Order: sequence, then C-alpha cells, then structure tokens
Amino acid sequence: MNRRARTRYTALLLTAGLFGGLVACASPATEPAADGDLDCSTAPEASGDPVNIRIATGAAAEEPVWLMGEKPELTPQQGKSYSLELKSFDDSEKKLVGYQAGDVDAVVVPMPALIVGTARGALDLVPLFTVMQEAGEGAFGTSFVVKGDSDIKSVEDLKGATIGILDFRSTPDFVARMGLKQGGYSPEDATFVTLPFPAQLEALNSGVVDVAAVAEPFATMATSGPDPARILFSSQDVVGHPYDQLVVSVDREFAQKNLRAVCDLRDDYAGVVEWYQGNKDEAKTIIAEAGYIKYPLDIYLKAKDYARPEAGAFDPSEMAALMDDMESVGLLKKDERVDVDSLYVTGFTAGN
Repeated sequence: MNRRARTRYTALLLTAGLFGGLVACASPATEPAADGDLDCSTAPEASGDPVNIRIATGAAAEEPVWLMGEKPELTPQQGKSYSLELKSFDDSEKKLVGYQAGDVDAVVVPMPALIVGTARGALDLVPLFTVMQEAGEGAFGTSFVVKGDSDIKSVEDLKGATIGILDFRSTPDFVARMGLKQGGYSPEDATFVTLPFPAQLEALNSGVVDVAAVAEPFATMATSGPDPARILFSSQDVVGHPYDQLVVSVDREFAQKNLRAVCDLRDDYAGVVEWYQGNKDEAKTIIAEAGYIKYPLDIYLKAKDYARPEAGAFDPSEMAALMDDMESVGLLKKDERVDVDSLYVTGFTAGN
C-alpha cells in the first residue's frame, strides 16, 4: 500500500494511542528501499523549482528545526534545491495522523513511536537527522514534578498516582513508565492523563494530576516563583543511558523522488544546529519573537537545554537498549523488536 492507501488503517491504530491498540503485527506497508536508493553521495544536482518539504513539528525541544524556518540565511540551499514549510501539531499522535493523511513529508518523531510504527508496518519513515537526545549527561532530561507539599517524595510513592503524559509512546509516557518500574510498580499501578506540555502545570496546580511531565522551559517555570514545584525524577534518573529521542524522519518514497533536496536539508541542519549551540540566547529570542513559545523570555533564556548531537548525527548504538527498556515497561512486544540496522540508512542518515 502507498501512504494514502494506508491512511484509514493507520488512523485507526493511532486513535488507540500511537499504535498501542493493535494486537497482531501488520505486514510491512512497503518493501524497504535498498540503501543505494537513498545515498546522498549519488544524488543528482538540483534542477528546476525548489522542492517544498513539509515537516510536522511540535511544541517543545525542536528549537534548531524552528530556527531553520525563522533564519533561512543559515540554510544556504533553502530556496535553491528545497523550500521549507513547518507545520505545527500539538502532539506526536497528531503529527503522525498528518503524515498518514499526506499533509506532511517528514515528521519530528519520537523514537519509540518510530520503532513501533516501523515494526507494525504502519510507518515508512527514514531517519534523516537527530534533533535532540534524551537523558544526555549534563543536559536537561524530561522531568516529572509534584507540588512542593506533595506526599509523593520518591518513585516508591507513585502507586495510585495520576500522572500527566504528553501522549502514548511519547517521551513522557516512556519516562513515566521507567519511573514506575524503578519504584517497583507497573503502568497499571498508576493512572495516565494525556495533556499538552503547556497544560501540565495548570493540571498539577488544580489537582487534575498528582505528577506533571515537564520539558523546558516548563521545568524552569515549575521550579520558579513563590510556590515552586519539586522535581521528582528525570529521564537521567530512571533511564540511565542517553538515546536519540526526536528524529526528523522522511517518507521513504518522498526521499527517493527528491533525494538532492532532502540531503541538502540534512546538510543545512548541520550548520543551523552549530549556530544555535554557539548563539543560544539570540536563537531563543528569535524563536520567542516568532511565537513558538508562550511564556516569559527571561524564563526561556535561563532554561536548560537538551543534548543536541553535532550535525544531527544519529546514534544507533543505544537503540537495542532502548528497545529493551520499552519491552520491559510494556511499550514494545518481544516479536515487535526491529533490527537496529533497519532504523537508519548509511549515506543518508546523518552521522552514518
């Protein structure tokens, strides 16, 4: 089946929670392309009008991608081989529904969702470059907070708690499950409530959830002010190893047809993330002025950042450990594990 033919099929899976409701494995939607079909070194020179690349983006942790749209002078091939159209979605589920509907050509996708979607034949996305790593040493990691006076003092107190997550198979879902595991519990010992990041703190303060998931700058907001929340645990505390979390992944057929444009996007990103790392305050100010964030600039500027791999290099070395963790907390079945080598393409995926 091509992508549009799979739209209704996959949308039904997504309504169950990013493929969470599918019991049996589906057959692969398409035969994987040979690596040689996606080798940037063999891409022909650009000709004709720029190829429009539509990317599904989210609400947090995607700063270098947002910057590509707001500071095009950092992307020398934009306007030549490709043009860029960033489409914002509230969460990963809506991003993937947009992809299946043919509304976008690429997705900033969480790695757990990409693994499961690939295993179940519902996605035919190929990683192009990594936007951020989770649980990186010395960097910010997705965190969970409680009210300052909460009786929940550690992961051992999570039984019966109501926990806010972004959506199923998102970073917060995975990290929350790992926290429950460390406390000696299973996901069934807690209640999960799906909320966008901007709504998590309000839900915590109003009592809708006992534990809220926070990315930056929401973590800085939560721990600032007269009645600060308390960080209960972070991904570093409960996962214990870094892994590529948000990855710009491109529809395989689109990449095959527009290889030069997609490879130029990858190469331009390398320069953007380098500039971002060296000019973070300026970059964040540009992003804030463009309306990507809805909170005070001073909070945003002092917020800690996630790990950003140089040139967006994708690291496959932790993928087996990630699948082990996913399996241990019920996000992946044993027969759904995928060959790590199938998750990237040499000569196409950054750093490989």
